[in-house]
Amino acid sequence: MHFEGKEIFKFPAGLENIKKAFKDRFPELIAEIDIYYHHVERSAFVFTQKFIFHNITPRWVGALLQKIANREYYFYEDKTVQMMNDLVFGEGKNEEIKGIITGQFGDYGVMPNKASFLLQGALHMHYAKNGGWYPKGGSEILATRMCECIYKNGGKVLVKADVKNIIVGEDGNAIGVTCSTDGKSNSIYATEVISTIGVVNTYNLLPEKYHDARLKRI
Repeated sequence: MHFEGKEIFKFPAGLENIKKAFKDRFPELIAEIDIYYHHVERSAFVFTQKFIFHNITPRWVGALLQKIANREYYFYEDKTVQMMNDLVFGEGKNEEIKGIITGQFGDYGVMPNKASFLLQGALHMHYAKNGGWYPKGGSEILATRMCECIYKNGGKVLVKADVKNIIVGEDGNAIGVTCSTDGKSNSIYATEVISTIGVVNTYNLLPEKYHDARLKRI
């Protein structure tokens, strides 16, 4: 991490390594750093618990478990990143360590005075476990390599080709798609049609006669 007029601060992989790096840089704040990372670990844990209870268990079970087994969540629920920074490192002081330790806020795109500390804790722990990674050549290299594999096996990749509808055969199975390229309509047929746009969008591309009234509630 680069700071104007300051040396570079490196975030090493591993939670204990990160704590050591901060303690080496700020030896006068060793106790505060331990307290801060205690809150990071706990907030990340309760945030994960909340996600599991809310999204995986039945709603009423999740609400009950949240109140009984995840009560610590409510301590962090209304805390912003700035509030926790001030609570641990002091309001109006130690601004340098606050800036460094919060420097990843750009990942969630909200300023620290408005962002939830639960989000900061989860993000911090995500990087702390194994570090961060970025593909050589940028993220576009992922698409490039996939295209190379597709072409190598006789396939084609079409861009700016909006799928207008799914073609369904007489037996009720999908046999292709109709797409629009440069204002022209083209039908592409295949033995298998795979949709990755979600159930609702896929349903909407089917011919009207295949729209089951029961599915319109999705």
